[in-house]
Amino acid sequence: MSVTTTSAKTATPAVEGSVRHPRAAWFHLLPSDGWLTLLLTIIIIVVTVFSIEAVTPTWTSQGIGILNLTLALGIVLGYIAVQQRLLPSIIVHTIATVLGIVLAFTQTANAVLLNDDRELARRTWIWFQHAFAPNASSSDNSVFLLFLATLTFLLAYISMWLVFHTRRPWLAVLANGVVLLINIGWSTSDEYYFLVLFLLAALLLLVRFTLAENTRYWRAIGLRFSPDLGWDFMQAGAFFAIVVVLIPNLLPAAIQSQALNDYFNAPNGGLVKLEARVQSLFAGAGGRGTTGPGFFTSTLQLQGSVNLPNVQVLHYHVGSSGAGDAQQYLITQAFDSYNGSNTWTNSTIAQTTSYQANQTQPASSQTHHTDVYDITFDLTPIGGEQYIFAPGSEAASFSVPSNAQVSTLSFSAMSWQAQTPMPTDDAYVGAGYVSDATEQQLKQLVYPSQFTGLPSQSPYPPNMLEQYLPSDQHIDPLIAQRAQEVTRGAPTMYQAALDIQSYLRTFTYSTQNPEPPANQDATAWFLKTQRGFCTFFASAMALMGRSLGMPTRVVSGYTAGVYDPRSNSYIVKGTQAHTWTQIYFGAKYGWINFEPTAQFSQFVRPVPASTVPTVGPGTPQPHGSATASPSLRGVTPGSSNLTRTGASQRNTLLIQLGLGIALTIALVLALYALFVLWWRLLYRNLSPTGASLGRVALLGSWAGVSAKRSQTPSEYAEALGKLLPSQRSALRQLSDLYTRERWGGGATTAAADEAPQLYEHIRGSLVPLIIRRARSLPSATLRRLRSGWRTASDR
Repeated sequence: MSVTTTSAKTATPAVEGSVRHPRAAWFHLLPSDGWLTLLLTIIIIVVTVFSIEAVTPTWTSQGIGILNLTLALGIVLGYIAVQQRLLPSIIVHTIATVLGIVLAFTQTANAVLLNDDRELARRTWIWFQHAFAPNASSSDNSVFLLFLATLTFLLAYISMWLVFHTRRPWLAVLANGVVLLINIGWSTSDEYYFLVLFLLAALLLLVRFTLAENTRYWRAIGLRFSPDLGWDFMQAGAFFAIVVVLIPNLLPAAIQSQALNDYFNAPNGGLVKLEARVQSLFAGAGGRGTTGPGFFTSTLQLQGSVNLPNVQVLHYHVGSSGAGDAQQYLITQAFDSYNGSNTWTNSTIAQTTSYQANQTQPASSQTHHTDVYDITFDLTPIGGEQYIFAPGSEAASFSVPSNAQVSTLSFSAMSWQAQTPMPTDDAYVGAGYVSDATEQQLKQLVYPSQFTGLPSQSPYPPNMLEQYLPSDQHIDPLIAQRAQEVTRGAPTMYQAALDIQSYLRTFTYSTQNPEPPANQDATAWFLKTQRGFCTFFASAMALMGRSLGMPTRVVSGYTAGVYDPRSNSYIVKGTQAHTWTQIYFGAKYGWINFEPTAQFSQFVRPVPASTVPTVGPGTPQPHGSATASPSLRGVTPGSSNLTRTGASQRNTLLIQLGLGIALTIALVLALYALFVLWWRLLYRNLSPTGASLGRVALLGSWAGVSAKRSQTPSEYAEALGKLLPSQRSALRQLSDLYTRERWGGGATTAAADEAPQLYEHIRGSLVPLIIRRARSLPSATLRRLRSGWRTASDR
C-alpha cells in the first residue's frame, strides 16, 4: 500500500507545469478562442457603429457621440457575461440590459436636454403613445437618439454573446451587416470603405472561429497537427477575404429587375406601408425637418436643426428663351397657411388640376417672360419622386404630364408634381414665369388697404387677398411690433418689404440650432434669438409683411445651380434646398421673390430698357429677377457646405478618431499577416528540424545572441542557453536532433515531430526577451550617441 502511495506521489510531479484547481474560477480573463477572435469581433461591432455615426445626412443632429459610450459598455459587459461562471445567464442579461438602458437614457438626456431626465421620460412616454395610435407621428429627435444609443448597446452585447457563448458568429455578422447596410443605403455620401472593412473582418472571423472549433475537436480525439496550422489557415483566409472583397468591384453592374422594383415600390405594398409607418414615428431621423434630398413635404415645420446632403441631386441646361437667365431659383411648392405656432401648410381648399405634357398653365401676372430649363435628376430621394421644379416665381409648363394643386379660392397654383414618379436619371423640360417688373414699377404700387378707387379697379383681386392676407391670421404681437419698428417711414409697400428683408439679413444663418420652445411661436422666438435656418427667415418676412397688410406666402425649392464647364450645365446639390418669401404685387406684376436669409445673395430686379448698359456680343443679359453679378445666388460665399456648430464638429472629430483607430488596427493586422507569411516562407526549403533551429537562431539574434560561423550547433545552443537557462535542455536537444540529421544518417519521423515542439517551447521564452530588448533600444541608442559626442568633444 505504501509503495502504491509513493508511486502516485512521485508520478504527479512528472507532468511539468501542472497546477491543481480544486474548483473552477468564477471568471476567465483569457478568451478560449484566442485574442484574435475577440479582436475581430470588436472590429466588426466598431465598424458598424461608426457607420451609424458617419452617415450623411446624420441620423440625428445632436448627441450622436454618445454611441461610443454605449458601444464600449456593450462590449465590456458582453465579454464579462461570457467569461463569468458565477451567476445564471438570465440574471446577467437582466443586469447588463438595465445598465445599458440607464447609460443610454442618462447620456441622451445630457446630450440634448441639458440633463433633464424627467423631460426625456415624458417625451419617451408620448412617443410610445403615438407608436400604438393609428395615423400618429413623431419627430422627436431626443427619443430617436435614445433608441439609437440603446440599439448600439444591445448590438454590441448580443454580438459578444453570439460569438463566444452560443458559438454562432454568423448570426453576429448578420445582425451587424443588416445595420451596416441600412446606414450605407441611407447615406448620401460614399461610405463603401465601411463595407470593405466589415467584410474583411467578418470573413477573417469566420475563418478563425471555424479553425478554433476544429482544433478543439482535434485535441479532444488526440489528433496531432502542426502548431503553425492556425497561421496557415489565417493566411489563406486573409487572401480569400481580399479576393472576395475585390471580385464585386471587377464584375459588371447587374441589370435591375423592373418586376422586383415594382413589387418593392408598390404604393399599396406592405413594404412601402411599413417604411412609411417607421418614417412617421421617426420623422426626426436625418436632422429634423429634412431627410436628405427629400427636403419637400406637404408641410413646412420650423425646427432648429437640419442636415442637407452635399451631393449632386440634379443638373440643368438653360433653354434658348432663358439663355441669359441661368440663375433663377427652382420652385416646387408654396405655403399659405400658418398655424400660429411652428408650421406652414398648403391651402386646405386646393384641388388637383391635371395638365398634359407641354400644356401651358395660367400665370398670376401680366408683366413677365418665360424661362426654360432642361432638368435631369441625378439623385431622386425615396418618397420624393414626383416633385418637379420650374425656374422663376411659378411654373408655366412641363414636358411631362403634371398635376398642380390649385386653390379653389384664388385659383393660384400651390405646388407642382409629375403624374408618374421621376426616378434618378429621368429628365424633363420645365418652364417658369419670371416677372419683368422693375423696382420703379414696384415702388409705385400701394398697399391693398391704401387703394381708394372702385373695388373692381383694384390691382389686388379680393380672392387673392382673402387667401394670402387672411383677416383671421394669428400673428404674434412681437412680430407685428417688430415689423412696425423696422419699416417706420417706408413710403411704399415695396420699400417696406426691402426694409424687412434688410433687417432679417442681419441675423445669423445656421443649420444647427436649439429647438424652439413648445409654448412659443417659433417665428417670434426666432426674432428674439436672431439665429436660424432659412425656413425661419422666410416665415418671419411673410408674417411681418402680413402684419403690415402685404399678401405673402412662403415657397420652397432649390437655389440656382453652379456652372460646371466640363458638362456645360448647372449643378444643384442637396445643400441648396431652400425656402424663401414671395409677395403678391397685384395682377399686373404677380408674385415677386425676396431673399431674407443671411448669406444668400439678394434678387436683382430688371432695370428699364433705356438704362440697360451696352454689352458685347454673346454677353448674357439678366432677365426678371436674375442675378446680374457673377456671384451665384443661393450659394454660401466661399463654400458650398453649410455651417456646422461646435457640437457637430466635435462629433465629426470623434468619428474621424474612431475611423483612424479602426484603420490603424486594420493596418497592423495586415502588417502582421505579411510578417507571418514571410516567417513561414523563410525556411520553406529546409527540413522541420533545420527550419526549427534556423528560427531559433534568428530569434536569438534579435534577443542579442547571434550565431557565429565558427560555432557548432551545440556551441550556439550553449551560448543561447546562458541567456535562457530555463530552456538549456530544450536547446541542447534541438541541436542534437539537427546534428544527427545533418551528419548522423538523415532525418527521422520522430525528429520531424519533436523539433517543432521544442521550437515552440523555446520561442515562448525568447519573445519576451526580444520585446524587452526592443523597449530598451531607444535609451541604449541615446546612451551610445551621448558617449560618442563626449568622446568627440574630448578629442
